Amino acid sequence: MGSLHQVIAAKKYNFNEILTSAQSGYDFKGYYTWGRLGYTMSQSDQQKFEIWCFENKLEPSTLSNILKDDVARAKWIKTGFTWLGAFNLVGESENIKILKEYLEMKGRLGNFTKLF
Repeated sequence: MGSLHQVIAAKKYNFNEILTSAQSGYDFKGYYTWGRLGYTMSQSDQQKFEIWCFENKLEPSTLSNILKDDVARAKWIKTGFTWLGAFNLVGESENIKILKEYLEMKGRLGNFTKLF
């Protein structure tokens, strides 16, 4: 879970934010993985994502919310796109909340609670 370790290291060294290009296609899975771990899309990609939601008959939302639903997640895995995003490391950001929720769902939060 290298992406999680990036968040931990960046927080340890007092970074404020991590930026990413969440790639899709070929063997790239960032478009899915980064969303599961709490990264949020840039404003322009969020607008593109809302169009994707409409085209897929899904309620416009955030990627992290869409990925909680099995049917919506399967659609995203099949037709998702590359996007630019960020992870805010300051305080109890929305990104950190999403990451904690994901780790708790996977039964792994206990290993990381003192780091957040």
